[in-house]
Amino acid sequence: MVVYQFGLGGGIPFGTNIDRTLPPTAILIVSGMEVVATLVIRWLFIPKGHNRRTLLYLFVAGLALSESLTFFGIFLVPHGYPQTKMAFLVTSVLCIAQMAPFFLSEDEDSTFPSN
Repeated sequence: MVVYQFGLGGGIPFGTNIDRTLPPTAILIVSGMEVVATLVIRWLFIPKGHNRRTLLYLFVAGLALSESLTFFGIFLVPHGYPQTKMAFLVTSVLCIAQMAPFFLSEDEDSTFPSN
């Protein structure tokens, strides 16, 4: 995500927004839904996963939803809103961090995924 931010977004955003208006409401609604979906996947669905294949699918879906927030900040938020861009980046990083695969126990077979 940081590489995307530097390569596509021109580096870490800094400064203040040009005015106090928020980005379009649709962007905020969709991003909020993605954060909620990531939280639901991680804390409700993954703990109930019974095989590694299902866990892998859920894990990848959660990571994809988390990373999309970075792209929203890069491409959908105008350049005059660095605080908003940074909020999207930080939210994305926090969502990715909570997806760390601690749900895999070490005592199980090391092959991933299994049927």
